[in-house]
Amino acid sequence: MLRKGSYSAEEVEAVAEGYEELDRVDKAWIQVRIIDLRRAFDTLKPERQQAVLLVGLLGYSTRQAASYLQVSHTTVANRYKAGLGAIQAYLNGVHYSK
Repeated sequence: MLRKGSYSAEEVEAVAEGYEELDRVDKAWIQVRIIDLRRAFDTLKPERQQAVLLVGLLGYSTRQAASYLQVSHTTVANRYKAGLGAIQAYLNGVHYSK
């Protein structure tokens, strides 16, 4: 069960962008955030998942991700921002469908 939180936009972005390093840290509070992020990620639309995965979790630039996804870098940036916003809303108890 996902607990309601008070995740800021900055914290969500930091967890997404530092995911690989954070996932190796053996501290319970960090692991809780990783679990929360994974659950929230699964609720995203596929195109937002792709943007969050490539830009946030894997560290691609929006231009690199755009080339891979064959869309504009602006589209990737918008999907990434929307994905992080949706993750933040989910983590803070605002649930809506894909």
